Amino acid sequence: MPIRKPALAPIVSALLCATVLAGCGTIDGVGKSLGLVDDEVRQTDEGEPLFQDVGGVAYTTDIVVEGLEPEDAAEEQKRAEARAEKRAAEEAGRTPPASATGSEPGADPLADAPLDELLGALSELRRLEERPPTSLAALRRRGQGDVELFQRALRSRGYFSADVRLRIDRDAEPPVARITVNPGPRYRLADWNIDWAAGQPPQVPADKIDPEALGVPLGAAAEAGEVVSGERRLLTVLAANGYPFARQTNRRAVVDHDTREMAVTLSIESGPFTRFGPTSVEGLDDVLPSVVEGKQPWSEGDTYDAGAVETYRADLLATGLFSSAVIKSPDQPTGDGSLPINLTVAEGPPRSIGAGARYSTDIGPELRTFWEHRNLTGRADRLRAELDVSPVLQEIEVTYRRPHPRFDRFNFGSIRLLNEDTDAFQQTGIETRFGQERSLGDDWRGSVALAPEYKIIEDEKGERTSYLLGLPVTLSRDKSDSLLDPRRGYRLSAQATPYTGAIEDTAISFLRTELSGSVYVPLDDLARWVLAGRARIGSIAGASRGTLPADKRFYSGGGGSVRGYGYRMLGPLDGDDDPLGGRSVAEAGIELRVPVTDDIAVVPFLDAGQISEEPWPDLSTDVRTGAGLGLRYYTPLGPFRFDVAVPLDRRDADDPYQFYISLGQAF
Repeated sequence: MPIRKPALAPIVSALLCATVLAGCGTIDGVGKSLGLVDDEVRQTDEGEPLFQDVGGVAYTTDIVVEGLEPEDAAEEQKRAEARAEKRAAEEAGRTPPASATGSEPGADPLADAPLDELLGALSELRRLEERPPTSLAALRRRGQGDVELFQRALRSRGYFSADVRLRIDRDAEPPVARITVNPGPRYRLADWNIDWAAGQPPQVPADKIDPEALGVPLGAAAEAGEVVSGERRLLTVLAANGYPFARQTNRRAVVDHDTREMAVTLSIESGPFTRFGPTSVEGLDDVLPSVVEGKQPWSEGDTYDAGAVETYRADLLATGLFSSAVIKSPDQPTGDGSLPINLTVAEGPPRSIGAGARYSTDIGPELRTFWEHRNLTGRADRLRAELDVSPVLQEIEVTYRRPHPRFDRFNFGSIRLLNEDTDAFQQTGIETRFGQERSLGDDWRGSVALAPEYKIIEDEKGERTSYLLGLPVTLSRDKSDSLLDPRRGYRLSAQATPYTGAIEDTAISFLRTELSGSVYVPLDDLARWVLAGRARIGSIAGASRGTLPADKRFYSGGGGSVRGYGYRMLGPLDGDDDPLGGRSVAEAGIELRVPVTDDIAVVPFLDAGQISEEPWPDLSTDVRTGAGLGLRYYTPLGPFRFDVAVPLDRRDADDPYQFYISLGQAF
């Protein structure tokens, strides 16, 4: 129950009456009985009252939570972990699985805190420690304010019979304001009722609005935040099932102290059942109407779904074609129960250019520039040209992508001209690729393509001409929360490419397969400490290493591979210490991202890998490792990376160290 603040007039009257009564005491004595002043006034060495010191009374604060029942402590921990998981999923822009607690992450930063942290964060005593009160009486009044505040906070957590006590330890130096909190038993939610103003809406399945589905299961802790979250979910479910004008008109929560239970009754006006009406679009200039029509996830006459409207808006902005997208509708449906939709868009600049640079001791400086047109013919088709220049590679690649107007898939074509000169081989040629990529659901994507290529390659066998036709098939999934700085989730990628063709006048066919992945595990709720790992395995079947084109063999070593070894230098070498590559590869790496400040982190890491002439890796031999330390400086564009690594299995051909500079994490 709320603590009532005493009215001012009765207190003044009581003080005056107590003073007038013959010999009964003084105002100070009555103040003691009401807890407004201390039992005794401490004196300074000069005999002056302490509360008259100009500098005020310095003190410390001690907040102790005791007697918390083990099951309640475990439940609080479980709830905090569930909220942190949901908050991370929402930050990554993905829909998290339903939580047993029904929490709304991010709404209150203290919602996840244990009781002692929650109370410490709320405490005025603690917050004002640097501003001492003028007297111990004032200190006590400050503490009494915390008592009332703590009781309200405890009730919001379901502790309706908590015992909160304040004691000023004047014998300590400086004095200690000590608050002892005994939460007592936690009350449970015993009943959840919805009082419909016009009967339950017939279009909403009952199982979608029962307490379990709304995240407030009966028997759970009677927390105010959970109740409010359940109310929000109820309105969200109604808005997603044809009732966008539903509103809550009242809430009644009754606490039974005998049974230690709470019953909640909500009064809801569902409003009229509504369907999608016609959609009008304003603001289109270069973008064709079919683009925005194809993104619309509903048809006219479908049951209104507020979530689909927001998804529509987000999908339009994700195309990169629009700087803004505003969706409006009338305050009430039309006479036939439909709700017209008005979309107003503002087209953004269709073209962009950019550049990036990186440096490593094994490759040297590398410059990459690009030009992109995101709406070449008005159909959201994208033309992109990239130029990559470094001491070992010069290439230009032009890619065209044309999305399907309605489904999440697109056709693509690319042409790549390259000249590469490394210790492993030299090549000049052209690669092309034509195919389709599409969504397979649940963040899975797949693609298939035809990839003819023509190259002149010089390797340990001399100069040879290669004519190949590949059929690359890929499957990938990205559940990470960031492209350049992932802190949660994982990535998976698999590719299988059968090749056929000829090298000089000799026919050749082989199958190249590769599987890679990475995982990111946050070690704290804010994901500032991150343990990251990666792995890669690949195999080539159907041809020996010597007959394979050098550019199709597997290599390892370098900034995106096993750090500490030169670019492609980890595997077997020829007599001139040039890498030969192999028919299989196995790599793994792990790093710990340790925050130093808000903008800086250090990253110790360990990488290992193997290149083998056999079609399958044999980890019992020739596994080489590298280790090092990295520095990350976090910028608005992403983390700036500086890594230094050394080979732990160094050969004469290996440099004693390597360093790498780039934007973005190593993986």
